[in-house]
Amino acid sequence: MWLTPRIRNEHTPLREGRRWDPMHEMVPALAEMFNSPERWLDNEIAFVPSLDMEETNDAYILTAEMPGIEPENIDVTVRNGVLELKGEKKEEKESGEKGNSWKERRYGAFHRRIPLEQDINEDEVKGTFKDGVLRIEVPKAQSDVGGKTVPIETAYSS
Repeated sequence: MWLTPRIRNEHTPLREGRRWDPMHEMVPALAEMFNSPERWLDNEIAFVPSLDMEETNDAYILTAEMPGIEPENIDVTVRNGVLELKGEKKEEKESGEKGNSWKERRYGAFHRRIPLEQDINEDEVKGTFKDGVLRIEVPKAQSDVGGKTVPIETAYSS
């Protein structure tokens, strides 16, 4: 599909009755690594929101966790069958005297491009933001399954 699911740290050599194949485990791990380079690079990499994508008969629905991001710092565009998500999680300004601290939260700009598999209706895309969660609904283009009847005219030659 469009998003590579997060790899769980599972070691199940005899899954579903198959023999253990190290390549079977390595390929998804490599895909995850290249899909999410922030996981294997320096810890100072910027924030990257976690995404879920669901496809229904009528639409694609993207849900993104964006805690601490203001809606005005998020840009969503849909162009040529690609959903593009850009934004920035800004670091909170600290005031007062500083003692020892430990920080694990990430900040910075992010940019995600998600190709969609079917024709979409770009004019009807809707987005909502509530409690730090962005939800985008991208309707699929309606195909006319019934088709169109073409009238046939009769031409007589004289």
